[in-house]
Amino acid sequence: MPLIRQIMALLIIPMLLTACASTSVFNPYPNQAAAYKAAITNGTIDSVTPGLVSKIKSQDGLLYAQESGRLHQLNHQFEASKDDFAFVYSQYEKQDERARISASGAAAGSASLLTNDNAIPYAGFGFERIFAMHFQALNYLALGDAEGASVELRRAALEQRRLEQLHAKAIAKAESQASEDQIETGVWQSSSELMGVNRLAGQVKSSFQNAYTFYTSALIWEAMGDSNAALVDYKKALEINPNNATILADIRRVDAGVGLGVDQGHLVVLFEDGFVVTRQSFDLILPSYLLGSNSGSLFSIVFPYYPAAEPPSRLHVYWGAKHVGSSETIANVDAMAAKSLIENIPLMIVRMVLRARAKHEIHKQSAANAGILGSLLSTLYNVVSEQADRRNWLSLPSNVQLLRTEITAGEQQIELNIGGISRRVKVSTQAGRVTILRVINANNRIITQQFQL
Repeated sequence: MPLIRQIMALLIIPMLLTACASTSVFNPYPNQAAAYKAAITNGTIDSVTPGLVSKIKSQDGLLYAQESGRLHQLNHQFEASKDDFAFVYSQYEKQDERARISASGAAAGSASLLTNDNAIPYAGFGFERIFAMHFQALNYLALGDAEGASVELRRAALEQRRLEQLHAKAIAKAESQASEDQIETGVWQSSSELMGVNRLAGQVKSSFQNAYTFYTSALIWEAMGDSNAALVDYKKALEINPNNATILADIRRVDAGVGLGVDQGHLVVLFEDGFVVTRQSFDLILPSYLLGSNSGSLFSIVFPYYPAAEPPSRLHVYWGAKHVGSSETIANVDAMAAKSLIENIPLMIVRMVLRARAKHEIHKQSAANAGILGSLLSTLYNVVSEQADRRNWLSLPSNVQLLRTEITAGEQQIELNIGGISRRVKVSTQAGRVTILRVINANNRIITQQFQL
């Protein structure tokens, strides 16, 4: 019996420790995030933000802070959102400054080898960093500080360039580690689930280049009278999203030296549609030689993937009896998330195979030292503990769309129509100035915010 207790302690204590350190180890994050998304949809954000704030100091604090910042902002609590994203920045900066190998990092790595990737503190993704900076800029706009907003967007542009430089190095390092551990990272390519993710990811050139951010930056530069800086950012937005007719028209206008017309109000509608696609999981079958076994058998690991995304809704805008136009996509967030997953597959495969090897050794030792009962206990632990990492910032939109038009200056009433659901909104425009109307569609609940430039 003492041996059995030792085996149980070896298997269960790490499980309890990591479960306490990270609420996603045995409770998939999408289960938690469902409450946050429902609160946005139902207009009950105040009921969930205190719980989010209380989790900000946890192992997944970065993730909860991002959710909290988004929810506070959608609830028009811009100062609280600003504080949330300031904390998010501090966490990303700590990550960047932290040595790759540290005491905390080693502990998390060891825990993940005995449980799953959810034991690793949440580090976020490149596209999430850019959205955090973008939303912080919107907080400054809402608080009447266009200069502060421009600083945040300039920061986001620099971060996108930095991520681009680091991207190739990160991929090469993951492949090098895989080679060192004799792990074939291409084994995922025969999986129908991950081939579907690859198709979704193929809709964008990069996981972190965000045309929405560059376009918003260009609007601010132009409003501040810096047409050269505006033209640069309009062109960057077009490079990322070359089929967007609105961006192309802006480039032609600014390039020709035509500024904002002084007779009309300029209305820019930025439409954030739905929620980003949620990670699912499936069993990825791998050959046993990856475990160091020549049995010729197969083994499976639980791997995350993104299912096919829902087609975007279209926003139609009416001014009086006139159909002003319909929105067109400027940022495909679903595809950016899928691209991030594809880019991280080599490193994930390495971790999962190393974990499978560790669990395989524990299983063999349990069977050899404690017979059938030990084998059953280790098998049960392996099944329960193997959970895919499904963490993502899930209150982000599925996609972002754009519409730009001119209307008579003054207070005007326009109608927003999304899938047959209409809402009338009063907008206040000034001649020769830009009014941004931000529209958020949360399962057919329409939230609007206005920013004057």
